[in-house]
Order: sequence, then C-alpha cells, then structure tokens
Amino acid sequence: MNNKKFNIVIFMMLTLVIFYLQDMVKAVTLNEEIKTEETSLSTPSDSSCPIDSTAPSISSNSTINGTQVNLTNNEKNDETDLNEPVNSESNQKSTNQISPRLLDLDVGTSTLTGSYTTGACGQGITTIHYKYVPLVAVGLNTVPILAVQIPPEIAAQLAGNTAKQTLFLKNLTGNVTYPTQSILGGTSTASIQATDKGFTLTYNESLSAVVITFPKTGLSLGLLIEWSLNMVIDTVALYKNGIIIPPAANGANYPIKGTMTSASQGINLTVGLGNTKAGSINTPSMGLGTCPILAIKPPVINDTMQHGNKSITGTINQTKDPGYTYTADITLSAPDGSHAPIVTTGVLVDSSGNFSINAANAYEYGDTVTAILHAKAITGTDQYQSTLSNIATVKWPIVAPTLTTPVVGNTQITGSAIQTVTIGLYQVAVTVNNQTTNVPLNSNGTFALTGLAPLKGGDQVSVVIQGISSRTANKILVSSNNVSSTIAFVTPQLAVTQIVEKWSKDGTWIPAISAVTNQKVRFTIKVQLQNSNAIWDNQLLLNWIPSGVTNLTNPQVSKVSATGVSTVIGTPVVVPQSSSPSGSAYQFQNLLAGNNLVTANEALTLQYSATIAPNVANTTLVNSFFVNGTNGGGTAIAQQSLVATLPIGDGTLRLVSAPSQISFGTLSVPTATKIYNPTTVTNSLSVADGRVQKAQWHLYVRETQPLTAGANVLNQVLIYSKAGQDIPLNQSNQEIYTATSTDDNATVIQWPKGEGIRLKIGPNPNVKSGQSYQGKLEWNLSDAPI
Repeated sequence: MNNKKFNIVIFMMLTLVIFYLQDMVKAVTLNEEIKTEETSLSTPSDSSCPIDSTAPSISSNSTINGTQVNLTNNEKNDETDLNEPVNSESNQKSTNQISPRLLDLDVGTSTLTGSYTTGACGQGITTIHYKYVPLVAVGLNTVPILAVQIPPEIAAQLAGNTAKQTLFLKNLTGNVTYPTQSILGGTSTASIQATDKGFTLTYNESLSAVVITFPKTGLSLGLLIEWSLNMVIDTVALYKNGIIIPPAANGANYPIKGTMTSASQGINLTVGLGNTKAGSINTPSMGLGTCPILAIKPPVINDTMQHGNKSITGTINQTKDPGYTYTADITLSAPDGSHAPIVTTGVLVDSSGNFSINAANAYEYGDTVTAILHAKAITGTDQYQSTLSNIATVKWPIVAPTLTTPVVGNTQITGSAIQTVTIGLYQVAVTVNNQTTNVPLNSNGTFALTGLAPLKGGDQVSVVIQGISSRTANKILVSSNNVSSTIAFVTPQLAVTQIVEKWSKDGTWIPAISAVTNQKVRFTIKVQLQNSNAIWDNQLLLNWIPSGVTNLTNPQVSKVSATGVSTVIGTPVVVPQSSSPSGSAYQFQNLLAGNNLVTANEALTLQYSATIAPNVANTTLVNSFFVNGTNGGGTAIAQQSLVATLPIGDGTLRLVSAPSQISFGTLSVPTATKIYNPTTVTNSLSVADGRVQKAQWHLYVRETQPLTAGANVLNQVLIYSKAGQDIPLNQSNQEIYTATSTDDNATVIQWPKGEGIRLKIGPNPNVKSGQSYQGKLEWNLSDAPI
C-alpha cells in the first residue's frame, strides 16, 4: 500500500513538473527533436530563440583550441555525434508538447567569482568558482565542456612546459558539480581530482584554461540541474612544484574568465559571447606565508660551451640541504628548429653542488641550455622544483681574418685567419665590388681567391670568416668581423716632353734648335703615362703662350694610344694668364672618362703653330707647359712642368756690317795716275740671309759724296776692283757682289790685295797739298737686281 501510494505521488510529481515546464517555456523556440525508446517529443518553432547550427565541430578525442594536458579517469566518454539532426517546421509533430532542447547551452545563466584567503601558515589560497544553470530542459547528445581561464601570471609559469602543466593540475583541489545520468534529474558533486566520475581534467595551453570535459549523454535533463567548478589553488603547493606565482601584473588583481560550452561549439572565452564571464581575484599578490618550505633557487649553467663540444656543466647555486636529494633536468634546444629540444632528466648533483652531462651529439653555435633543479625529501613526500635557470648559449668565437693588402693589378685575394676553435666547418666569404665568392679556410689558416680580373684603384674588397652548420647544409651560423680594404689608386707617372719645330725651306716641319723672325714654328707638348694599372683623369694642360709670336693657328689636343694611334679629342682655349710672358695661355681640361689615360704608354698631346714676330730677333722664346689632374680616385697629382727655349735670329736679308771708315793715309801729290790700296778698313763687309727660303742677293755700292777738301772735289777717284776690273764709283749703284746663302750665317766679303775699294788718282788741279779729303759711300743690299 505504501509503495503504491509512493508511486502515485511520484507520478503526480512528474506530471506537475511536466505541466509546469510546458507553461514556463511556451515562448521558447525548440526546433530540435530527440527520440528515446519510450516517446518522441517535439515543440513548435519559435524565431525568438534561434539555434546556432554553425558552431564548429570537434571530436571529443581531439585537442580543443590548443594543447591539452589530461588527467584521465577510468570511465571513457561516449563519442560526440557531430551529425545530430536539426528539425525545421516540416519536422514538427505537435504544437502542444515540449521537448528538451538538443544541447542548447547558450540559454542559461552563468556566474564567475574569485576569492583570496590565507591558509594555515599564511599562504595564499585562491578559489575560482564558475557555475552554469540552463533556463530550459536540455537533451545532451554531445559533450559539455566547462572552461576556466587562469590568471596570465600563473599561465606564464606553465607555458611550453607540459610537466609543469601536469603538476599544476595535480595540485588543484575543489569539486565539480554536474547533472546526474538519471531520468529523475538532479546533480552530483565530486572532487576535481576524481577519476571515476566520467569527466576529465585537462589544461589548454593556448587558452590558458583548466578544462572539464563531461561525458556525453542521450538523456533529457530537466531544469533543476547545473554545471559548476569550485577550483582551489594553494600557492605553497604550487611552489613545491616549481610554480611560483608572481605579483599581479596590473598591481591590483589577477584576471580570470569562465564559460560553459560544448565540443561541437568549441571554447570561446570572448566576453559577451555564449556563457563567458570575466572576473578577478582581488589581491595584488599571492604570498607563501610562513610555511616550512625549502628555499630553492634556480641552478646556473656554466656559460663555457663552445661549438662542436658535448660537455654541459652547471651548479645548483646554493648549499645543499642534507635532508634532500638534488637532481637537475637539463634541456638542450636548437632555436633554429634543426632539432627538437633534448631533455635529460634526473641528472645527479654531486657533493659539491655541481652536475654535468655529455650530449649525445655535438652542440652547435646558437644552441641553448637550461636546467631546472629538483629537491626531493629523503624522508617524507616534499618535492620542490626551482624556476628555470639562466639560458646558456653555445659560443663560437670566430677570429677575424688578416687580409694581405691587395694592390692594383692583383688577380688574387689572400690572407689568413687562424682559429682558436678547431672543431667546426669554416668558409671565407670574399667580396669584390659586391660580388661574393666563398672559398675554404685551409687547415693552416690561410685562404686564397684566385683567377680575378686585375684589381683596379677604388675596387672594394671585404673578407669575412663564417662558421657553417654541421647539421644544416650550407647554413651560416656565425660570422667574424668584416675586414675590408679599398684598393689604393696608383699615382700616375707622367713623362712630359716638348718638341719645337720650324717650317723649313722644303715645306716641312723640322726640329728647331733656333728660329728666325717671320718663321713659322710649331710647339708639341706630349704627356705620356709611364706606369701600368694607373689612371690619370681630370687632366689639365696649360701652355703659357710665348711673347713674340703671332698668328696662332691649329691648336688641338689629341689622345695617343699605346700603339701610337692619335685621335683629336678637343681644342684648347685661350685664357688670361698673368704669369705668362704674353699674358695668355692655352688651357685644356678633360672631363670625359673616355679620354682618361688608363694604359701605360697612352698619351695626351697639345699642339699649336705660330709665326715669330719680326721684332724679336736676337731674343729667346720661352714656352712653359704645366700639367696636373687626379689619380682616378679624386686625389690630385703633383703638378709637373717643362720649359722649352728657342733662340730667335733675324729672318731677313740684311747687311750685317760694312766698313765704317776707309783710309788711304797721307799721299804725295800725284804726278801720274796711280792706284792706292786702303791702309785702314774699319769693319768688314758682310751679308746675312736669314730668310727661310734662300734666294740670290745683290750688293751695291755708290758714292754719295766724292772726296772733298773744301772747294776741291775729286770726282770718281774711288773705284771697286774685282776680278781685275776697276769699276769707278759715282752716284749710281754699282753691283760689287752677288751670292746665294746656304745658311743663316753671314757671308763676309773679303778684299784680297788689289781688290775692293781703292783710290785711283792722277794729276788733278783739285789735288792740293796739305789738304784732307773725305767722302761717303752707300752700300745697298737687294734680293733682286737694281
């Protein structure tokens, strides 16, 4: 009877609940359908509460949004069905019945709180509580997930360290509340560390979240259910496992988040989406109090590792506590990813506090080594873990090269670089004008790059010694300091010569050691590059124009090849030059690279012609030439100069000299005709022909004044005797000599005895005793008969 009554009561209670639910959720849209063995319930569509059918799908066996650390229980969850039907209006079976929604975890209320207290010895105790209660009945046909994001200050201690993540989870306390797997509804609460309740405890590193994954169920769950997590963090418990919680980054509190979701929806901790809530633990720090703990410091890796070795050593950096056994976990990492981190655990610390291992393979430059120190109580269960040690990096000191100074014309680059680290692969990167060639570093420390085109002034050479990876082909791990050199420009050696020529009677230019007035002359100045591998550029040629020349013609500058081929490249211009005898100069400035002299025996010539002025006879022309420029690298070369002189003679046909006085002495009054030779002749009679084109000339003499003594005149008593012929002299020109000069030298007309000017006189009334007679003769020189 009691049982019957009890059953009736239960039935009535269920009926009331069903009707209560029906009235409560009339306005809620339920588009999903769930089928059981006993009944099929459906509800009409209501657009006011849409179902998100676009939630991401994920297998319950997969990692959710990142790496998970699992503490698994003994009960395996059912697989998540990602293909559950979502019914449209055509699927509706009834408008008067209500069905639990298929995993509609978006419709509910959630709360998140954080609190901070102190434990028995004053240590920090943090409690994070997240709770989710659905507003409608839920039919779970997928995997519910509750996630709580821990403070970033704690998450940073766990990053990249799955061992620490596992220890963190292991040291959590608290409980989990979840719906029972019963048609009667209700909830159950279990320890967060429970391994037989169907849920799993994991850590999602990418979300910094503790994740509770609940089992999948096909039962319909009523309203009187909840999912919640009450998670307690003991600061000392974490410290004993090497997890140290630093002060709050913002100086005030530690931020937290929490959410309730499903495997098909995925975890999204964005506040405002789904059931995500944000909160904080309102304390600026989580202290250790006065708990009896072992002070453990991070170990120190000896920073002595060099490329190619295997030994790793370190020290615990503290005094060993005799109640503990100390070991170190050593991690050898390759930051370049050439190999995964190699972790050696449980390395014993010796009595002096040192530890060491030999790596299985030689480490390389850039590899890093860290260590974590463990201290385990010899008696009891206390176990401590330090924070991470210093990061020791493998070194590879590369000795910079010594470069043999390269010079212009070299076809190789050589040098040496004796290395202190003999284990390793080396190469030498030699760069010439931005073109790099790798050559080996020989075992004796020398290197050579051969077969180069001859180096030129201004070429850039640099050399670097490079350490090459033994693990990754051709990978450069480290380089020495760069040693560079700029090829010095060779100072051009210039030979300056000057040739002076004159125009000959044959109509050709001939070398001139002298010249005469009115004669054409030509100046040719040649500047020749004497040395190889030199450059002469920005050439400046300056020629002071001599005083005493006119009619300057044909000025030109030519470039002469090493084989003697001459090409006119420009015309010098006349510029004022105060230092020049004439006040002006010829100047030529080259600005074209094509006219530079870069090969031995190339030359520049400056040439011009002129006529010697008629008024500079018996002077010396001075032709001064100056040359300068730069060496190809912008450095001015020393100015060179050359002066040429040219004696100038008279270039005319001229009477060089004539007797200024002819005396016959004291004579007796003649009684008969008699011829007298002069007793004194002052100065010789000479003629010079300085003309370039020589021609016959004629010498004449005439009497401009007969011998006279007062009124006594003796006419035609002076004669010129030549070749036995006596020519009386009078007012008319008498040709006494004709010749054609062979050179510019004067022709002296000699008067042998019985020739020349003589006196022929006889009895004459005008000859008076005691009288002195004087007369005048005129000598005339002509280039044609008169």
